[in-house]
Amino acid sequence: MHSLNPAGLPPYKLMLQKNCPIMLLRNLNPCDGLCNVTHLICNDFKSHIISATISSGDFKNKHVFIPHIPLLTSQDERLPLQFKRSQFPIQLCYAMTINNA
Repeated sequence: MHSLNPAGLPPYKLMLQKNCPIMLLRNLNPCDGLCNVTHLICNDFKSHIISATISSGDFKNKHVFIPHIPLLTSQDERLPLQFKRSQFPIQLCYAMTINNA
């Protein structure tokens, strides 16, 4: 079960450190800047909440909390059943270059 990593869900195991860049994968609260693909810096983390600072956009330097939420898999023909994981809607975020050639 832990080896399954279906599309639409963050990785099962997440290795965080303080001050690492992370990216939000779900719209949690668009009014406060917590939208899909928002980049943040992880300040602190506990078992059910992450303290972070938004690192770009209109809400830059705003301190936010990201909760542990239930995420449901989409109906997929490769998986015979649908399941729910309770996890953080984030992934590690790295710098990358986009070439528009």
